[in-house]
Amino acid sequence: MAKRLSHEGVVHLKLVIAANGSIAELKLLMSSGYSSLDNAALEAVKKAAPFPDPQGYDRKDIALTIPLSYSLY
Repeated sequence: MAKRLSHEGVVHLKLVIAANGSIAELKLLMSSGYSSLDNAALEAVKKAAPFPDPQGYDRKDIALTIPLSYSLY
């Protein structure tokens, strides 16, 4: 649907990965301006879980800011 409507944009997400690789926190930091793209970005991250154990970074959990870009070609 987003492609048909020519929606493009960048979604910025905050992701906190817990020590067991699960998602401890996931939230939208900056909208693309289109709820369909924002929701797709959130769902993509949820589907990618569980993540590798972040303890290799000498911490219990790790926080990331993720920009996801949707561009039509």
